Amino acid sequence: MRIFKFWLIGLALVVIFFALGKILDSIGGYQVERIGLNTKYISITLWLIPLIVTFMVTRYSSRWAGLPGLSYLMLIPVIAVIFNWIDELCGVAVDFSGLSGALVIFKIAFVYSLIPVLVGFMLGIAFKERS
Repeated sequence: MRIFKFWLIGLALVVIFFALGKILDSIGGYQVERIGLNTKYISITLWLIPLIVTFMVTRYSSRWAGLPGLSYLMLIPVIAVIFNWIDELCGVAVDFSGLSGALVIFKIAFVYSLIPVLVGFMLGIAFKERS
């Protein structure tokens, strides 16, 4: 049960930071800087969240040798496609629309999340609790 709780918290963090990135992207860079946020640090944080989440889930998973951590490799692109679809439904001009656009977004998000998820997975295995 503990691993499922970690997994759900990780999924919530990924969704929250995806939503935060979308909101800040729609606001624009100048306004974000006026609020006092640095877009460079936000971008780095958005890129590191999958690494941290995968590390935590893999480290504390007792069974399946960290497979729940690797599940984020498929979940992050699905979340990206959903957010792109929501943008399209809201009337935001999206670069990749429709089913073929969803496939392109999935591929881009998969490649984008591949490095942090794999690094988080390897660090989680390296620092895994020994039982």
